[in-house]
Amino acid sequence: ADAEADADVFDETIPTNAYVCTLGADDGYLKIFSVPSGECLYATKLSHAIRALSWAPDGGGTLVAVGQSGFVKTWDFEFAEIGAPRATLVSERELIGFHPAVDATCVTFDVSSEYIAVGASDGSACVWDVGAGALDHAIPAGLNAHKAEITSVKFHPVRGRAQLTSGSLDGDGRVWDLVGEAADVAGECLHTLRWDAGAVIAVDYTPCGRLIVTATSSSASVKSAVASVNRLLVWSSVSGRLCKWYDAHTSRINDTSWHPHPGSRNVVVSACDDGVLRVWSIRAAPSG
Repeated sequence: ADAEADADVFDETIPTNAYVCTLGADDGYLKIFSVPSGECLYATKLSHAIRALSWAPDGGGTLVAVGQSGFVKTWDFEFAEIGAPRATLVSERELIGFHPAVDATCVTFDVSSEYIAVGASDGSACVWDVGAGALDHAIPAGLNAHKAEITSVKFHPVRGRAQLTSGSLDGDGRVWDLVGEAADVAGECLHTLRWDAGAVIAVDYTPCGRLIVTATSSSASVKSAVASVNRLLVWSSVSGRLCKWYDAHTSRINDTSWHPHPGSRNVVVSACDDGVLRVWSIRAAPSG
């Protein structure tokens, strides 16, 4: 497999852990490898530069990639469960929703693997029904919405497509009511998660969905009079209120991940540019 990885790549492992998908940033090839053997099972040249990709969490073999010029595309694969590793392309579909002048920047599946949410470089977002290939929601940028690139999107881990949280370079996290349960109209912003802590790099829910963490980074240079601030903020997903914050990071936070077990007392891991992984036990109680 080393010979296949000369270009810069990013990767995403299918939930079965038997196959990994890699994308060469230089050569533009999307490839699927067998983890045990390292054999390349599928390769295709993409027409657009890709910003993010994700496998459906149900392990069924659906892959989505998003990128330049509003590109959003899904592939459905069948994987051999016994015998020699094999990846067979069943279908592929390009999803239309963004203007070609904007780039699709991030993507996430809901817990059922039936819906995807994609953020864009202009602050807009779209939600699709993956099976039907139909646009379910289009959230425009602007008033009471994001005003800069969306960096991260996550569905509620229990309620699925009913609630979506997004983070943006405009410094805001936003919680969206996609079915009109609490807001007057489906697709309205329910909570704005704002504390003037810099651009929001990542958002994520606890497994129970009661808390949201946002990772933020200020744009101030460490060489200036004001040092760069890199902060984790923990919010209630019910009320949108700030519960706690953590300032121990010395460089930009790239990503966060909650412990998947609901009984783990809300353990979250953060990864930073300084090469350090930090593990936090979040003892915050949601309010509201």
